Amino acid sequence: INRVFSSSISPASSRASTIVVTLCFGVEIGIVSGVVLSLIMFLYRTSRPHIAKVGQVPGTEHYRNEDRHIVISSNKVICLRIDESLYFPNARFLEDTIYKFIINNKNAKHIIIMCSAVNYIDSSALESLEFINNRLMKKKSFLILFFLFSLFFSDSVKANYWLIIGTYRQG
Repeated sequence: INRVFSSSISPASSRASTIVVTLCFGVEIGIVSGVVLSLIMFLYRTSRPHIAKVGQVPGTEHYRNEDRHIVISSNKVICLRIDESLYFPNARFLEDTIYKFIINNKNAKHIIIMCSAVNYIDSSALESLEFINNRLMKKKSFLILFFLFSLFFSDSVKANYWLIIGTYRQG
């Protein structure tokens, strides 16, 4: 039990509240409250994915988080890594975060999004990416999606005007 409480506050609080509600109000209400609380916590956590600005580690072909490593980066290109699937709860957060990076980097011409940790993109996130791309194209800039799994590519995405590089199949 101590390991659960010391490792992460989210599952620990969910379990503790489920136990308390079960003891006070009964098993059925306790289980339902535990499931609802877990879903709320999941949606909250995935609605704010970790987005890191990355740069090239000197002397290598690796790209790492600028906040944690000494890296080389360009003023003209913002390279971001998204560590979560993109879907309706985080589509707006994605837009806002990318715009913050653009505002803070006035000289940036292009945005590269590394999607190596993205397993799924739904239609709302796709609309957000299209909206960002349309705004960038007005400034004669590009939105580049990198390391996308081929599973994402429906005919509508393949027909789109985005520059998509680095696609590969796993397995």
